Amino acid sequence: MFRLLSQPCLFLHTLADPNFQSRIASTISRQKWSELKPIIQSSTPADFLRQLFQFDNFDTDLVVSFFKWSQKRCEATFSIEDHVRLFILLANENKYPKLRSLLHTFPKQAEALSISTFCHSLLTVSDNACANIVVFDMLISALVSNGKVDLAFEGFMRAGDYGFKLSVRSCNLLLAALVKNGRTGNVEFAYKEMVRRRIGMDLITFNTVVCGLCKAGKLNKARDVVEDMSIHGVTPNVVTYNTLIDGYCKRGGHKLLSEMEEKGLKYDVVTYNVRIGAMCKSGETRKAVRLVDEMCKRGVNPSHVTYNTLMDGYCKQGSLKAALGVKKRMEKEGKRPNVVTYNVLIKGFSQSGKLEEANRFLNEMLEKGLVPNRITYDLIKEEMMEKGFLPDIDGHLYSDLAVERALVGAFEYGKEHIQNLVAQHHPSFAYHAAGREIFASEIQEAIYGLQVFDKMSMYNNLLSLLHNHSRRRRGIQQIHCHLLLSKPLVNSIISLLVLWNSIIKHYALSRFPQDALSLFKHLSNQRSPFPFDSITYSYLIKACANIKRTDVGSQLQSLSTKAGFDINVHVQTALVNMYADSRYLVEAKKVFDGMPDRNMVTWNVLLTGFVKWSEIAAARAIFYAMPDKNVVSWTGLIDGYTRANRFHEALHLFRMMVAHEGIRPTEVTLLAAFPSIWNAGSLEFCQMIHGYGEKSGLNVLDVRVVNCLIDAYSKSGSIGSAWRIFEEVDDERKNLVSWTSMISAFAMHGMAGEACDCYKKMESKGVVPNSITFLSVMSGCSHGGLLAEGLEYYRKMVDDYGIMPEIKHYGALIDMLGRAGRLEEAEKIALGVAMDETGNVMVWRTLLGACSFHGDVEMGERVARRIMEIERRYGGDYVLMSNIFSAAGRFGDSEIVREMMDARNASKLAGITLSTCRHFLWL
Repeated sequence: MFRLLSQPCLFLHTLADPNFQSRIASTISRQKWSELKPIIQSSTPADFLRQLFQFDNFDTDLVVSFFKWSQKRCEATFSIEDHVRLFILLANENKYPKLRSLLHTFPKQAEALSISTFCHSLLTVSDNACANIVVFDMLISALVSNGKVDLAFEGFMRAGDYGFKLSVRSCNLLLAALVKNGRTGNVEFAYKEMVRRRIGMDLITFNTVVCGLCKAGKLNKARDVVEDMSIHGVTPNVVTYNTLIDGYCKRGGHKLLSEMEEKGLKYDVVTYNVRIGAMCKSGETRKAVRLVDEMCKRGVNPSHVTYNTLMDGYCKQGSLKAALGVKKRMEKEGKRPNVVTYNVLIKGFSQSGKLEEANRFLNEMLEKGLVPNRITYDLIKEEMMEKGFLPDIDGHLYSDLAVERALVGAFEYGKEHIQNLVAQHHPSFAYHAAGREIFASEIQEAIYGLQVFDKMSMYNNLLSLLHNHSRRRRGIQQIHCHLLLSKPLVNSIISLLVLWNSIIKHYALSRFPQDALSLFKHLSNQRSPFPFDSITYSYLIKACANIKRTDVGSQLQSLSTKAGFDINVHVQTALVNMYADSRYLVEAKKVFDGMPDRNMVTWNVLLTGFVKWSEIAAARAIFYAMPDKNVVSWTGLIDGYTRANRFHEALHLFRMMVAHEGIRPTEVTLLAAFPSIWNAGSLEFCQMIHGYGEKSGLNVLDVRVVNCLIDAYSKSGSIGSAWRIFEEVDDERKNLVSWTSMISAFAMHGMAGEACDCYKKMESKGVVPNSITFLSVMSGCSHGGLLAEGLEYYRKMVDDYGIMPEIKHYGALIDMLGRAGRLEEAEKIALGVAMDETGNVMVWRTLLGACSFHGDVEMGERVARRIMEIERRYGGDYVLMSNIFSAAGRFGDSEIVREMMDARNASKLAGITLSTCRHFLWL
């Protein structure tokens, strides 16, 4: 019946027929997908889905089935708006399990997902406020589940802007993820936002916040949160106090225990374990044993954690017999030792030099059927093998365990067998290097250790491992090796293609893109070459762009054209990016002009390519020719104006974007605009962006915005505002750039004492300074006349931190000595500087300025002669020397220098004063 539908218009007309709709519904419900292919070929899956949305009587479950089939079998791509329509359809019919399932996979499919785009689509598609809130709330949960915590936190921050309210469940998931990632500053901020928005918080909320604050050492704030619980009608439980006791374990935890008793809360096993852990850490293991006896009397059964903690405490004290006594007691009470137990014993006996006994425990663990984990492998390698002891485990482990688990985990192949297979399949792999990462045990657990023999499950497990370890080259290599040495995991070419594409993608986006090209070459030289798709070519071209190999990229362009991808928007966009990134702008424009379809990414890639190479006029023409512009487009042109030193035009464009177009800038936009702000000295713009950052939460999301604000305020003359922003940032969020920016701000404003104090505070926080930090504090000391302190910082930089001085450090040092009148020492340092001509002339010029200040004519003449040997066309040198002669009463010599300046056509730029008034620049 579908053969008649050869034209899209006929297809849409026929789909409007109710009888035809019912037949399609029957086809989908019976999963006769082959009968749908003629329809899909006459249109697109996305168009077909949009037509299905228009019919109220069409079963939603069938729409979902078609949606999943299109993605899986047809590799169809749907827009965010298509996804949102489907989500709203399910929400309106209260089909929340299916909605939750689709939303869980949505972040993986939508790589370029942004909160603002999703929210705009949600408000455009649906006017049902309840359904919108449900979908957005589930999206936040899905983002957290997929590890996209930054995006989830951004959604939490912007929910109020779109009229959405989050449930306490989603907020709890987000808080738990923030605590897990150590982002305690965000946890504290999110808690305050929940209080402000009056989101009903439960016991899990408070316990999660208390846990995060305790981990960060903010015990007083954690205690304040516990006290706030009663205000919100929540009563602290044992978990609350256990968390606090863990934080206070070395600072008077007994007070909290008495407070628990007053509130009628009984100690549980976690309470005792926390106290036992604290005692063992402080060396009070005997007290810990007595506490175990007490918990048994109170009817609380010790857990594995209890006994393992005791054994670890005894092992650290060297009391190995006592540790074995704890193990026997554990076994008497019916608790079988677990992997952690044996790891503790192996570590304790190995560190005490009793390697044979450690080997006995390793054998005992294997005999009991326990699977070693990563820590076990590390102990074998670091505590036993590196000390020259070869474990004897009935042939299970070999002399080079790292080689074994580099491939597919321990217990699978022999060393020689592995190396022969590798040499046969892929000679370029260095197995001994790949084995340094603790990764193969995960492959073993995913494929062998769990005895998973279902091929599709193995395939999914490997994909999951690739996703979780995408930044680790050796991890990707190990999965790559496994695929090369084993039979194909699945019979489906499409599934294998997805797996190889994932490996190529991760190689291409890593620091070693050449590996992607090597893999492609290897697969292409097989007896039956692998059928690659557009995704393969897109990432291979990306790899060429990353290593600047346009010659290889042009060959891939020819191959992709032969394969029929010359009109594929993704492949062609990758080509535009490669050529533009390598400054082949003519070729990039040629590919762009030949594309029948262009998306927003294509336009933005071409725009940023021209911006990168300072072709601002062409970039501006591209910008105004774009059919649609998003925040990336505006950011690209703003960045271009900034790079070209056209600061006022950049700020004007920023104002147009926000005020006239209503586009919300991202943190990248702000970072692109900041150089224009401080170069233009616009305090008003600085305050405006500061306010926007506070309102949108960008100041919390990205510390780079805060660092730029500090810089911008100081360069705009408001050192007080810079200091206030710096003080408002939590210490754990401050990085080296934050401290260096503040030190530089103080130095710039002549506040040398404050710059030194800031440096000392930074050092006390454990932040390691770099060369720029020292340059900033030395410059402050130079301008503030703190010679002794400046020399001490120079000594610290060289002796304590091993940083080699650069030309600017020598300049600051000479400037310090010169201002203090110690010109001879400054001259000796200048003579010892071995730099290029540009560097040397800077050093001598600094010394000449000091000679002019102190009126040292003799040294001034020597210094001037050295400068003239390097550079004769800079008029400032002649002016300084003329002034030195004039101050000494040698007016004839001063006149000679002036004449020499005219004869050599040397010039000096005249000084100007800039001020901004009502957005105009005045000279």
